[in-house]
Amino acid sequence: MLSEKIKQISDSISFSVPSYIKNSTTLALVLTDNCSPKSDTVLYKIQIKQTSPKTTFNFNDSQVCDNSDLKLMAHFENDDSSKFEWTWKYIYNNKSWFPLKNGKNSNADSLIYQANFTVNDPITIALILNDKCTEKTDTAFVKISLRKPVIFTSKFNDTTLCYGNVLKLKAIATGGKGKNYNFEWKNINDNAVLSNSDTFDFFAVKTSKI
Repeated sequence: MLSEKIKQISDSISFSVPSYIKNSTTLALVLTDNCSPKSDTVLYKIQIKQTSPKTTFNFNDSQVCDNSDLKLMAHFENDDSSKFEWTWKYIYNNKSWFPLKNGKNSNADSLIYQANFTVNDPITIALILNDKCTEKTDTAFVKISLRKPVIFTSKFNDTTLCYGNVLKLKAIATGGKGKNYNFEWKNINDNAVLSNSDTFDFFAVKTSKI
């Protein structure tokens, strides 16, 4: 009785999908042995990844105080975090791009940027993300501008007040960080602080300037 051992034969191929293929392509492996009446064919379909990486910031364009630190948070989507690579860049005059920080292998990152304004033009920060797979990178932008200066909008005129009467004053301002206003009413004769509120009731007891 004759016996024959069946040998296992394997093969491999390296294949790069051409750039003109946008959705999918199919490879065919045809096997013959120059003996059997029929060949064997195996089809292998390659699906092209359609979703590009995406960057989202934790806030939109923002206004900040001069020389203050601003923490920018970004989150990355549409792929495995181990494939992400990114670069933070500062854009000067809408033309020149300067790298600030690089990162990889995570689905989030942050940048602490000190806003130092030499002019009142907004600062633009760009974040460029790629996943080492899809054809296109994702670039997100955030603009940082200097807060408007604090300006008094209430008008105070010199007033003559009778002895014993009360003058009610209210300060109204715009710009800056409105919730953080610090008011300070002073008597300029002796530099004494009279009130730290936005309103002040002045009692006429002697000639004074505030």
